[in-house]
Amino acid sequence: MNMNLIKTIFPIAGWIAGYKPGLFKWDLITGITLAMFVLPTFKTYASLEEVPAQYGIYFCITGGLFFAFLTNTPQCAIGPISAISLMAGTATALLSGGDPGQWAEIAPLTAFAGGGNNSIVFHRSKKEIMKHRNKFRVS
Repeated sequence: MNMNLIKTIFPIAGWIAGYKPGLFKWDLITGITLAMFVLPTFKTYASLEEVPAQYGIYFCITGGLFFAFLTNTPQCAIGPISAISLMAGTATALLSGGDPGQWAEIAPLTAFAGGGNNSIVFHRSKKEIMKHRNKFRVS
């Protein structure tokens, strides 16, 4: 596979080579601090959808990893948004017809559908992002 294609699909392959190992300690501290805020938040939003808390934790971790591999900058922030979580919970409740088992099956599909939609939007707007990326880089 062509390296340029890999860098286009997974931008991390382009900027990770320039990562300064001396920053790892600070990135680790930042990651732990962020996790202390984000993990309980994702658990709370999972409870709003009335699914087990581990779904919130799984999506927090997988969402962060997907975003890290697909973003074109080493500085990024992600997190759940309450309005979207409430709308997704309401839609999930309606689709499940009140059956908790079906609700637990629909909730992850809703999350993946949302993530897929975000990926499509991201890749469509990537050319515009790439044109302006130097404006947002932190040295």
